[in-house]
Amino acid sequence: MNLLAKAIRGYVPYWNVRPLTEDDFYQLCRKFKVRVIEIPLCVPGLFMQVGDKRYLYVNSRLRGIEWLRAALHEMGHAILHTPPSGTVAYFFRLPPNSKREHEAEAFVAIALIPLCIVLSKLPWEIQEEYGYSIELIEFRKWIYDNYRI
Repeated sequence: MNLLAKAIRGYVPYWNVRPLTEDDFYQLCRKFKVRVIEIPLCVPGLFMQVGDKRYLYVNSRLRGIEWLRAALHEMGHAILHTPPSGTVAYFFRLPPNSKREHEAEAFVAIALIPLCIVLSKLPWEIQEEYGYSIELIEFRKWIYDNYRI
């Protein structure tokens, strides 16, 4: 996990420094040449690469924090798990059922709840101020406790 964190910071310098926003997400999409498509889905989101074309699908029924969480989760796959070219597909799943899903969920937990917030606020304060789920906050605390990220 620490090696992944180092690699991510090379691509996203403000990751784990401040909470990422929807504007940050779209900036990352431009940087990584990812096309965003919002349609009704039976999952929160999915990421697909076909050749050198990258597509990030987000469930159009999601709003606010849940939309951003799904979008950043799939961006985690785009950054961490795609080859320069080829065909891959990742579907958002909770709880994470594979190493790659776990890494994508860690990417989003740290993207939304950076270290400065983890160290300065109690879980209920984070939930109240940012609207994040207790599950996401507890996962973020687990990452800090186990990896000091």
